[in-house]
Amino acid sequence: MTQANFNSNPTVGYISDKLNLRGPFLVGGGVVAIIGYIILITETRPGVGYVGTIIAAAGIFPTIAVNLAWAGSAAGGDVRKGASSVPPLCPRFIGRVKE
Repeated sequence: MTQANFNSNPTVGYISDKLNLRGPFLVGGGVVAIIGYIILITETRPGVGYVGTIIAAAGIFPTIAVNLAWAGSAAGGDVRKGASSVPPLCPRFIGRVKE
């Protein structure tokens, strides 16, 4: 999963910054993550499950950085930027995958 984060996070962050678009990259990351979770739910073989985990991680990790960049750039002053970075992070820690 570290490799998925290492490759997808800077790439998506760089492209979204250069194009000045955040929303399509969040939706795209969500679609990739959903595909990874579908693979995880439907497969019983461990090797395919690892691939599904990597695909889900490659979709989830960039959305965190893009979401924080979007929230920070939309806020006004320093205090507002600090406070606006909390809501995008909270839902990430609420749920987990259960078997």
